[in-house]
Amino acid sequence: MSWPTVSLEEISKSIVYGLNASATIDEHGPRFLRITDIHESSVDWNAVPSCECSEKELEKFRLSSGDIVFARTGATTGKSCLIRNCPTDSVFASYLIRVRLNKKANPEYISHFFQSPIYWAQVRSTAVGAAQPGINATKLKKMQIPLPPIEEQKRIAAILDKANEIEEAVKIIQNKQGDIIRSVFLEIFGDPNLNPMNWDEYTLESLCIEKVGVKAGPFGSSLKKEMYTETGYKIYGQEQVIAESHTIGDYYIPEDVYQRLKSCKVESGDLLISLVGSIGRTLVIPDVFEPGIINPRLLRIRTKRELIHPDFLKILLALPEIQLRLMGSSHGQTMPVLNGRIMKKVSITTPPLSLQKKFLERLDNIDKMLQRTDRMVDESYKLAKSITQELLT
Repeated sequence: MSWPTVSLEEISKSIVYGLNASATIDEHGPRFLRITDIHESSVDWNAVPSCECSEKELEKFRLSSGDIVFARTGATTGKSCLIRNCPTDSVFASYLIRVRLNKKANPEYISHFFQSPIYWAQVRSTAVGAAQPGINATKLKKMQIPLPPIEEQKRIAAILDKANEIEEAVKIIQNKQGDIIRSVFLEIFGDPNLNPMNWDEYTLESLCIEKVGVKAGPFGSSLKKEMYTETGYKIYGQEQVIAESHTIGDYYIPEDVYQRLKSCKVESGDLLISLVGSIGRTLVIPDVFEPGIINPRLLRIRTKRELIHPDFLKILLALPEIQLRLMGSSHGQTMPVLNGRIMKKVSITTPPLSLQKKFLERLDNIDKMLQRTDRMVDESYKLAKSITQELLT
């Protein structure tokens, strides 16, 4: 359905610039909201400083729940924030513009609109100043907004609020994934540095196939960029390991170079380890992959499968306890560097293979749960997109 379009001025009580004052560490006086106090469209009022202002200024520049403030200059030009639950005495700085809406508009709906591509397209077309882009109150008043009836605004805002809640919940879960894995590991196996279960311990070298199990990439002089081709055998490097994706990257070498360097080739189940900069990052090569070799910044680990599963070793090496051990063993003045000699000597706590597999099965169930939440996010994004499209038609 097509909604009428109105200017922001038509649905506003006032659109005004903020107070020209200086922040103070003195807790007396009203809170003084600045551009830098707005993070991800929210405000931590406990971190907002105070300022000195008269009673007249306080009344003129006071913030109330439902107000929307805009950054009017700099890199954050056009960035907005809906004010919620602000302190009674709080004002806003001069580099912000406060919009106070009238009864025709729902603040939550209008705030969501100010996050949309439609709004940002208008900001880009109206921002003034080449070196220091900015937007003023006059330009802001002319912003065009699709405006359904007030009850429909509330319905749309509620749906988008729910989509945002789902997105934030999934972000929290994803950010905590490493903690979840570590928690499950400690529950089953204990601290790998203390080894309270008295599991067998091996050096990494002894867990790997003799002679070929621990292999660094070719020397730089053996693999030069002028040898690269658009097709052929893939070169696996830190790009794939850090992204934890074997499918990305487009560096290849021809058959003759591959044959000369095939001692560095990858096979299914190989564990690749980053040796420079982001050291200790890992990637396990799956059953289906592009044939290729590792580059000089990687180490290839090929384990004895009867002793340790490569996926278990990957998780073990990612634990903070082991990462600290690797960092302590690294060298390099400008960035940390590992090498095959160092990695061969790393001590690995190795529980029975059957227990490793049970642990991996448990993590697989956790991963499936995370995938379900990812699908929920995708659905919420699709819903939000369809609502945005509805407003445009």
